[in-house]
Amino acid sequence: MSLKLKIYNLVKSRYPDTIHKGEIGRKAVLEWNYENENAGRRCRELVKEGSIEPVYNEKREVMYKYKLKEPQKLF
Repeated sequence: MSLKLKIYNLVKSRYPDTIHKGEIGRKAVLEWNYENENAGRRCRELVKEGSIEPVYNEKREVMYKYKLKEPQKLF
């Protein structure tokens, strides 16, 4: 399973809650054996595709939330 799909499934499993970018990065590094930078890049790609949406907290930190609309293309 690709990193992009793992992130998508993680964010989707937390719906309706959000998940902090740092938590995704830690999971990518410690559990999935990917670089943190790759996780950030895949998150931005998912946002661009419309699969997830960024939500900013009061500290301007990004968190991600699943969008109910199914994505057109994951890969």
